[in-house]
Amino acid sequence: MNIRDKFNVPIFYITPDVRRAVGPEKILPDYHIICSCYHPVINVIRGRGGNVFCLEESGNSPLANSGLMLSQEMVQGYIKQKAREKVPNLVFFKPSAKIDLLCKNLGYRKLVNDYPFNEEFENKTNFYALLKECISESSIPGFIEVLAHTKWEEIVSRLNTPVVIQFGHGWAGKTTFVVNTKEEFLNLQNKFPDTAVKINQYIKGDTYLNNCVVYKDKILASPPARQITGIKELSIEPATTCGRQWVKKPDINSEQIERIRLLSVQIGLIMSKKSYQGYFGLDFIIEDDSGRIFVSENNARFTASSSFFSQIEIGQGRIPLFLYHLASFLDIDIPLQEDSSLFNAAQVDIRNISPDPVSGRKLGFGVYKIDNLEKISSSDFTDIKEGEILVNPNFIPDIKYNQEIAKLEMKENVLNQSGGLLDKYKKVVEKLRETDTRK
Repeated sequence: MNIRDKFNVPIFYITPDVRRAVGPEKILPDYHIICSCYHPVINVIRGRGGNVFCLEESGNSPLANSGLMLSQEMVQGYIKQKAREKVPNLVFFKPSAKIDLLCKNLGYRKLVNDYPFNEEFENKTNFYALLKECISESSIPGFIEVLAHTKWEEIVSRLNTPVVIQFGHGWAGKTTFVVNTKEEFLNLQNKFPDTAVKINQYIKGDTYLNNCVVYKDKILASPPARQITGIKELSIEPATTCGRQWVKKPDINSEQIERIRLLSVQIGLIMSKKSYQGYFGLDFIIEDDSGRIFVSENNARFTASSSFFSQIEIGQGRIPLFLYHLASFLDIDIPLQEDSSLFNAAQVDIRNISPDPVSGRKLGFGVYKIDNLEKISSSDFTDIKEGEILVNPNFIPDIKYNQEIAKLEMKENVLNQSGGLLDKYKKVVEKLRETDTRK
């Protein structure tokens, strides 16, 4: 029996954004994407025999989250029809209490962890407390406190300035604040007095991330990617994440790569002992001066790069981590692989820098030549070559300030040695920003 036949069960990935679920349709026999917003990649997926049910195509207004989508009778009807009397298996990007309850009431098998597991490990304050207890030598110096109960004088007596203040929840760095002065701290304290926060020493260095899976008693981890942050062409908010880059010749050494792998295994085993299964991703900061590696965050779910990384793995002929995630919940045995070799690939987010909402739908989805932005095809990441770029717009109705307008995906490096965008990619971003994206 080949691996594909082992997954001959109906699997439904429910997500507002179809781009989060692209890739597995190439290797799973009964895989369905249920999305909220229309996107041109839907036609690409269907063109290769994939199944997509889109609420907007059916005349419905796009819905903002998977829980709302699952509560719709139209969605439940599609699941019933395509499951053909079998138990439906549902996948979601991020767990929620509403999803847990709906799946229980509707008799669906959920192929993601329960929301409390996500909260235990992804909540930044919870995870930091776990790190301090279990791997203190790799935790960033700091403490947890409610903002109203904290004084600036106490912070500077315990930590050097600047400090980093993070809320328990947030996305792409939007609740991360680098605080230099008492005035900045008081402004934050006055806005969010009752919020428990993580207050850390600021570590000067680059952030690296990976994708991991708890599969049975094994922890599988991808090569680390450098996080793309603080690039003014992509976002004017310095702490906002704007993508990631994998390289064949990384600017970190083999010992650091191995240390990241070992920390990933160590943290994964801690999660496994608490009955966590499947996908997660870790962020690491490598200090410039010392080369010391600190664990920063745990994304205890599918990561922002999980779909993109699945497409890379499938293109390399590998079993994607996504399949190991499914296998862990379905109790399916599939063979382990050698660790992935290093490769070149990058995914870059262009964010809205206007205070007004914009639309990404005016940007043309497809594969382009990097040097002149001549469109080659309306395809996806699988088909691009070096010297080409996939422009992958965001099709949600209203893209607010600092939300992603489009993703750029390519099979080469985008950063120069100083961490900025290479000139040819600056020109691509500049050209795309010239497009009239006003509502």
